[in-house]
Amino acid sequence: MREKGYHILWVVLPLIGLALWGSYGITENLWYDEAYSAALVTHTPWEIVRITAGDVHSPFYYFLLKIVWEIFGSVMGFRCLKWFSILTMTGYMLLGKYYGKKLFGEKISVWFMFFSVVMPIMLVQSGTVRMYALALFFMTLADLLMVDLFREPSGQKWLLFIFASVCSVYSHTYAMLQMVFLYLIFLGVILYKKKYELLKGFVASSVTVSVLFLPWLLVVFLQLRQRSGGAMAADMWQMVFTTMRDCFTEWFTALEKPVPAVRMTEIILCLFLCCNGVRWMKQRKNYIPALGMLAMALTIGASLLVYIFTGQGFFGRVFFPGFASLMFLYAAGMDQLRSRLLRGAVIAAAVVSILVQHRSELELEYDSGLEIWRDFVSENVQENDAVMAPNVHTLYLGVFCPETDFMIYVYLPGNSPFYAETFTDWPQLDRFARHEGTLWYVCPTGETPDRLAERYTWEEKLNFHYMYQDFAVFRLAPISL
Repeated sequence: MREKGYHILWVVLPLIGLALWGSYGITENLWYDEAYSAALVTHTPWEIVRITAGDVHSPFYYFLLKIVWEIFGSVMGFRCLKWFSILTMTGYMLLGKYYGKKLFGEKISVWFMFFSVVMPIMLVQSGTVRMYALALFFMTLADLLMVDLFREPSGQKWLLFIFASVCSVYSHTYAMLQMVFLYLIFLGVILYKKKYELLKGFVASSVTVSVLFLPWLLVVFLQLRQRSGGAMAADMWQMVFTTMRDCFTEWFTALEKPVPAVRMTEIILCLFLCCNGVRWMKQRKNYIPALGMLAMALTIGASLLVYIFTGQGFFGRVFFPGFASLMFLYAAGMDQLRSRLLRGAVIAAAVVSILVQHRSELELEYDSGLEIWRDFVSENVQENDAVMAPNVHTLYLGVFCPETDFMIYVYLPGNSPFYAETFTDWPQLDRFARHEGTLWYVCPTGETPDRLAERYTWEEKLNFHYMYQDFAVFRLAPISL
């Protein structure tokens, strides 16, 4: 009877995950980083390469996203971009379902999928218009192929492993770093177990992936060089502590809108399941989850060094591509439990936590601020008008109003995908001084267009909340000289 119950869960868990994550693909709400992705796919392929070369990630994800946009964008709008991530996450679940079952058995596969569904960061990233779900899929495929190659190597598997590795390193910069550590660990295991027959395939794979990634690796080095120098802080350990605290928040609840009770519950579950997972590995002498976690730990350590010396962005989500290893460790820990009471308590705590987190995330997904902003623009901003923003973190609202002219005050970064005229001199505003259109100004609530006070007065026309921010919209009127 218990085996039948496991099999039912094995069948339905991917559907449950799809239903849960699918609730984040209904609206077009996007936060800043997602709007960055949405704006980038409207550029030509060459422009995508140019813009991403000044950012931190390769154009691979954006090329795929552009294909999705060109096919479905006219019908689904920004929803199609969200569904690309949702379906990629579903693909990750299917890897755990079928490939996980082949390598570890149905029970481990079931618990892997269960904890993937109830893990907060999985929920948060499932419908996010960023490359994290894609990187998770390819990194998980590469991980599973490593195990399969070690047990039953074949030429077809080596080719698929090369494909998964190349896609992983091009999906996300930190996935590239983690893949380097996975390759080194794989080599160490091959040598330790004296499986010398695997060396030929390993060397061929390593050389192929290195050569194919070399062009973008040079770009990455240039990016790090531009950001290096001056980022070292006197209170380095305090910075490291704060950074890791934020990572734990993002892993176990959500960084932008954390739920403390969920974070605490998830940390306790993590410690409990990982300890039991260690017992599972010792009893079975199967250390595969530990090797994956080692690669993730090394990536975190190396990334901290990069962050300290370059100031390059460091968030919990950048390690998300390797989270399949943690999910397999969770699954091993759950499989180790023999007490039905303990299993029931773990399941109940995980389910309650994810439902609480889900409710919190739905408040963002169904935030009415976007509708308020779009309605205001459609009713008030005319054809000859323009909207000015003080920086890109406000300028991104223009993504939702592509037919409206936008301006940005003084500086538009070279790696910005947002369309806007850079305002640097008063003659650019002459047409508004002649009343040939109205100039609007949108900024965070609490700010005003005081930098334009020399030539303009203003009146606040709208104050609204959208996802993580409050915005104010002002109508500017030229001062008669």
